[in-house]
Amino acid sequence: MPHATDIAPDQPAFDDLVRLAAQVADVPIALITLVDGTLQRFQASVGVHPEPVPLERSMCSHAVAEATVVDVPDTTVDDRFQRHPMVVSGLMVRAYHGVPLVVPGGRVIGTLCVLDQRRRVFSPHVQDLLAAIARQVVAQFELRRASTEANAASRAKSDFLATMSHEIRTPMNAILGMTEIALSSSSQDEIRECLRRVQRNGEALLSLISDILDLSKVEADQLELDDRTIPLREVIEDALEGVSVSAAQKDLALLCLIDPDVPRLVRGDRARLRQVLVNLLGNAIKFTHSGEVRAAVTRTVRGVEIAVQDSGIGMTADEIPAVFDKFWRSGSVSGLGGTGLGLSI
Repeated sequence: MPHATDIAPDQPAFDDLVRLAAQVADVPIALITLVDGTLQRFQASVGVHPEPVPLERSMCSHAVAEATVVDVPDTTVDDRFQRHPMVVSGLMVRAYHGVPLVVPGGRVIGTLCVLDQRRRVFSPHVQDLLAAIARQVVAQFELRRASTEANAASRAKSDFLATMSHEIRTPMNAILGMTEIALSSSSQDEIRECLRRVQRNGEALLSLISDILDLSKVEADQLELDDRTIPLREVIEDALEGVSVSAAQKDLALLCLIDPDVPRLVRGDRARLRQVLVNLLGNAIKFTHSGEVRAAVTRTVRGVEIAVQDSGIGMTADEIPAVFDKFWRSGSVSGLGGTGLGLSI
């Protein structure tokens, strides 16, 4: 999920807010600063045009580190500021007021600060107004973050609908084509082969529909799980059998290694465990062109761990965080089909 400061902002809004801060405080210098790793960069400014600086050398580092307002009427007598380059030379800053920019969740992303070249006390009224402006700065970033996420979700759904159209059309065309051939054929062998293909494509459609229904239940928090004693090895073998044909068609070795100390019976939902295993194994088979796919079952402190490994194309480090996002598919798997629902479910 992108953070607010990762979103390209609408610069005029920030320029307006920093100008308003300067006017409210009656100061020559006002800044909206942002934390960028170990640097402080400047989103908008009045009175100066600063370049990014190391955060530790910034006057605003205290407001960021302490996540609280820093108000300094006289920088020359404040231990934190009296030797700062902006105090002893250059701008000769004498008064400073910094408000941290705190996003939901408590993270400080920067500051709204005003600086004056004369010693002064900012009145409570001015401080309240600056705090309100700082909240508007945060709101601008959050608005852009929400807009970006909404656009991404909309694109994902559009991609999903396009994918679904393809995924449904492909087996439907096969079913209709095989039905037409069977109706016009007098060969029993040919008719049986057509019916087998109709059955396979019908099962693919049913699986697709089941995935969509499961996703709707998950999102509505209506997916109920059984909690009963189940035979673990039997469930695993059932899942392996369910994908064995796909593995055989690609000449892949399908292996299962179960440690001897793994319990015979466990607590869980048999159908959902099988579904998870079939999805994991099916994905591994889909993206493996040669070699093997294996399920390794071990006992751990918390229970039982089932790991699916393969010799396939793998993923990049950047792709791993998105692997359980719905509708997501790796950019390197074009042409391999799929809806991007299996792992998210």
